[in-house]
Parts: sequence; C-alpha cells; structure tokens
Amino acid sequence: MHAQDRDLGIAACTNRTGRTWIFRAVVTCGRAPDVVGEWVTLPPGGYGESQGYCGGIFTSGVGAVGVDERPA
Repeated sequence: MHAQDRDLGIAACTNRTGRTWIFRAVVTCGRAPDVVGEWVTLPPGGYGESQGYCGGIFTSGVGAVGVDERPA
C-alpha cells in the first residue's frame, strides 16, 4: 500500500537472476473487486514497479499486495 493513498497497491521487484522475468502486482481490495497491475519485463539486474488501484464506492482500500511472476 502506498503511504499517501490507501487505494494504491505497488509491487517493486529487482531481478537478481541471469534470466529475463516478467511480473505484475496482484492487489486485494477488500470489498471491491481485486485488481492486477501491468506486466513489467525485468532483464537481469533490472528493477521495476507494477501497481493496481482499488476503486469504486465499495472499496475498503488495499488489503494486500502480491506478485505474479514468471520467466519471460
């Protein structure tokens, strides 16, 4: 969860492998539907962030942020 926006979930990753990976944020939004962020491609040694925003009138803010990752 972002310190200034309770509805914004951010996943930050660094690729410490010798292979390219892709990842995205998976954000749990309480009473609102969960959301996923954009896919981010990380080359070896690369850093990136993916984010998802919990919206709508039923959201209770970000409950958790996970990561969906796989080799590119």
